[in-house]
Amino acid sequence: MKKLIYTLAIYFILFIQTVCASYSWVQLTTLSSFERDRATGFSIGDKLYFGTGYINSIASSDFWEYNTLTGTWTQIADIVGNRHGAVGFSNDGKGYICMGHQPIGYVYFNDLQEYNPTSNSWTFKASFPQTGRYGGNSFVIDGTAYIVGGNLGSASGPYSNSMVAYDFATDSWSFKSNYPGTLSYYRTSFTLNGFGYVGSGVKLGPGGYTYYDTFYSYNPISDAWSPIPSYPGGSYAGMTSFVFQQQAFVGLGTDNSFNPNNAFFIYDPTLGIWNPGPTFTNGPLRSHGVGLSTSSRAFFGTGYLSGNSLDDLWELTETLSLHQVNGEAVSILYRNGSFIISGKRSNSGTIEVFNTVGQRIALIESTGDNTVCNLRKGLYIIIYSESNKILFSEKLFIP
Repeated sequence: MKKLIYTLAIYFILFIQTVCASYSWVQLTTLSSFERDRATGFSIGDKLYFGTGYINSIASSDFWEYNTLTGTWTQIADIVGNRHGAVGFSNDGKGYICMGHQPIGYVYFNDLQEYNPTSNSWTFKASFPQTGRYGGNSFVIDGTAYIVGGNLGSASGPYSNSMVAYDFATDSWSFKSNYPGTLSYYRTSFTLNGFGYVGSGVKLGPGGYTYYDTFYSYNPISDAWSPIPSYPGGSYAGMTSFVFQQQAFVGLGTDNSFNPNNAFFIYDPTLGIWNPGPTFTNGPLRSHGVGLSTSSRAFFGTGYLSGNSLDDLWELTETLSLHQVNGEAVSILYRNGSFIISGKRSNSGTIEVFNTVGQRIALIESTGDNTVCNLRKGLYIIIYSESNKILFSEKLFIP
């Protein structure tokens, strides 16, 4: 039992260290139009879609497609109605934009528009069944989009904590349990393992702005919210979230002194904890950026910093770690069902494979540089030892 506990303790320590050390940011081609903030977007297949938001303090309706395979931007059809602070999401090969605010004329939208990439056209769907708003959140689970909260008026509100679900198959809306956090807007949200997550945010009251670090998870089966640990980096609004390798990355945003946040923290839903993530020091810090993911890649772009809007695009990538063992560079890879160990110090070693709850699912005696081990899709921790001594660990994700 003591040996098992010791092994699991090593696993968790190595897991956290690996998360912190193995990511990097890569800047991609700049958005082909204008700097913008409070924009929105969605992803379809290997393409990202960014649009609306403030351009030179004027709400916009233009939309742009970024092909992640070719690195090129293409302008697509505009949506109907200039706006900022809308929510965007996608389902079954189509994109959706809902709500938003047009300051000229004080228009608060409650419409829902669907984008068809095949015809490059937008179609109005059943309208959101409440008063128009902006600065809300959305997440999608199993053919249903959940729209949470928002601001129905000026910076001081009124705010809403309602949640309304949109059924893509029937083009209809239904009311769900209200978000249990404090009334605010410009929170952040994501979907992970069949649960929705919403947190952070800001409100303006008599004493000024108040920012929040609280987060909640939503179970669509029981229609119930549950608190999760607060965001450990502090209280922020306008944060950016995306999912990468079955984990949620949450960061950026500004605090109550309008200081930008350069940290990302990673939420592990299996352990119910936040781990330190990859600090962003490569470009301008920001709030109100747009985070998007494809099946195997993660990105964020646009946003707002000290009165200036941004047009850049960044990708989070995982880098291969090289481990120094007595001055020798040693690494481990997994390709086509086999482990490949380079720079081994001896002809024999032990490979241990752990899942995300600390269970060892494979113990392999490696006698060569190419060791067969068929693993299913998922996230694993690999520990390599020689002569009963751990030499290094690697995080392995099989998409």
